[in-house]
Amino acid sequence: MMDAFIQHGCLEQSFGLLKGMYQQGIEPNEFTYSSLISACGDDVNLVEGMQLHGEFIKSGLELDSQMGSSLIDMYSKCGCLMEAQDIFDDLPNRMVSCWNALIAGYTYNGHDLAAIRLFDDMKNQGCMPNCLTLSCILKACGNLSDVEKGRAVHGEAIYTGLHSYEYVQSSLIGMYCKCGHLEEAQTVFDCSASVNIVSWGALMSGYVQHGQSCIALNFFSEIQKNGITPSIHIYSSVLKACGSLGDLQAGINVHEQICECGVEVDSYLGSSLIDMYSKCGDIEAACTVFEELPSWNVVCCGAMIAGYVQHGCPIPAFSLYEDMIFKGIIPDRVIYMYILEACAIMGSSAHGMAIHHQVVASGLHSDMVVGNALVDMYVKCDCLVEAQRIFLSLEYRNKISWDAIIVAHVLEKEIFIARKCLIKMAQEGLSVDEILFTDILAACRSNGDMKEAWNFFELMRNVYDITPSIQHFGCLINLLGDGGHLAEAEELLETMPIPPDTVAWFSLLSACRIHRNVNLGLNCFHKVMRLDPGMGVAYVTMSSIYAEAGMWESKYWIDEKRRQIDAWKIPGRAWIEVNREVHEFTVGDRTHPLTNKIYATLRRLAIVCKEEGHVPQFGSKGRSLPDGTEEFENRSEEALLGHCEKLALAFGLVSTPEGATVRIVKNLRVCTDCHSVSKIISKVERREIIINDAYHVHHFSNGECSCEKHFVSG
Repeated sequence: MMDAFIQHGCLEQSFGLLKGMYQQGIEPNEFTYSSLISACGDDVNLVEGMQLHGEFIKSGLELDSQMGSSLIDMYSKCGCLMEAQDIFDDLPNRMVSCWNALIAGYTYNGHDLAAIRLFDDMKNQGCMPNCLTLSCILKACGNLSDVEKGRAVHGEAIYTGLHSYEYVQSSLIGMYCKCGHLEEAQTVFDCSASVNIVSWGALMSGYVQHGQSCIALNFFSEIQKNGITPSIHIYSSVLKACGSLGDLQAGINVHEQICECGVEVDSYLGSSLIDMYSKCGDIEAACTVFEELPSWNVVCCGAMIAGYVQHGCPIPAFSLYEDMIFKGIIPDRVIYMYILEACAIMGSSAHGMAIHHQVVASGLHSDMVVGNALVDMYVKCDCLVEAQRIFLSLEYRNKISWDAIIVAHVLEKEIFIARKCLIKMAQEGLSVDEILFTDILAACRSNGDMKEAWNFFELMRNVYDITPSIQHFGCLINLLGDGGHLAEAEELLETMPIPPDTVAWFSLLSACRIHRNVNLGLNCFHKVMRLDPGMGVAYVTMSSIYAEAGMWESKYWIDEKRRQIDAWKIPGRAWIEVNREVHEFTVGDRTHPLTNKIYATLRRLAIVCKEEGHVPQFGSKGRSLPDGTEEFENRSEEALLGHCEKLALAFGLVSTPEGATVRIVKNLRVCTDCHSVSKIISKVERREIIINDAYHVHHFSNGECSCEKHFVSG
């Protein structure tokens, strides 16, 4: 009976039977303990697993290989590798199952190098690997992109005859795919005597991972034509393909097929659905799938947290993170990576430090992925000393590590050090590529440093032989536009060797907005419309240009066109951290408990700003009312009060001590009016105000802003 409960995942009923055995004076044997402890590992139930371990010790039963393997497996799946290693070290005789359990544990928890070292020790001590051993090691090789070690293991598999086992074949395909060697993966697949559904899934997954999702979809069609019933792994891969292609309708079709076939949407398949809907832009559908899951695990929680973060929603991501911790779900490297990104979005160094402490406690601080996320978070939270410390402490540094720290030095205007890092990075065999230079040029733009941007642009072309992309030219156009050099920006757009895209023309349109160039702005608007007729933010920007020029009929015409095609811009959000709690504000937000106090503060400050000579900028939020009327003035000024960054600023003023710095993060550009008001408030309130928007870090102090010479509003 107990075996049946365990096999069906009924852990609670299994413990009920165990309790009954104790009450009847029946002592469990080694097999009972082993089965229950393994079930605790599968359920990631550390508390019950430790209690059973204690009961086993009290029983005086001998710790044999079967029991040792179960304990190692349970502790590993619960993230307790030190305990798993201690059990392994205490075993008098280590069978292959014990080695496999610990190797699998290290691989499962992201310690792939430790797994490979243990594999080598295993062979040195005369224990012959089996199919499971090779499968785990091939996975570790894939995770490390160590194709040479993977090929060596492939050779061992051929020598021992284990290569013919389907389990090993699918692992070989997976390893070669992760290492980017799709041709070798295809060769293993083609040479297989019999191809099972696992091998199909492994190869499909590989093509998706390396940006060849169309091939993966063709494989899915071939599977169905051959009458093969797709597994949940196949469904997972095809959903990932739909997500990477942004093909929402194809994803919906697969979802409907899953439901029609009666396939249970468990946490694994649910995670793929969540990921697909998130990447296709339907976060509401992703939330619906998550809410309908029968249970949570680390994978589905990670997918949902990733979805929230990718859609710029850090508050729900944190809420879910706290819920999963409360439920006893232990975060993995993926969750730590995305929750640290959420900290970066909000500019919350306090939350980031708290997560950092949890990472250290989990033992994942040495993990390269998590380490890179920590460096990136500290850079974006303006804690560059801590970012440098983490970078230097990393045991292994990859391209992402170097990219983050180089950008940090550029942001700090430490150009000489940044250049030295570029040289050292290349010396370590890492590619200095176009992506890194895009980030460097964006950092130069954040600093308003046109000279260094051109220097890096020439360095990229002449020293590193990188052909400039549209992103590189876009950074230069942004810098020229920020500085008011609109003619030069237009000339660069028209003469560069790459056809300008929507982003490039919109960048110049935004510059025309702040510098009030109607004719050039209209030309840019028409260019954007030819490329992307539904770009809502372009309509809003052109409407603002007309409004600020007093061309109200043209503004109304643009507004009407926007309504007709239902084109809307991304809503603005602002975050501020006070007393270790992050508060989120949206445009016109009246949900905060201190709403009345916030708006009262803003109305008081509006009067002060007018006395200081501020003229409200209605362009970005102008209403369709005749200019100059009292109704226009009152309604427009009230609307300006509701800008999300103003709400966050007012909350910061009423919630922090006098003289304290107010730090705000916004997902879009700061608008003209908020920028002007923030300068005045910094002076009259004697506060330093820092607003980190989508393009700049604005330091307001004593009536001035650090970006004064290159500010462009949205």
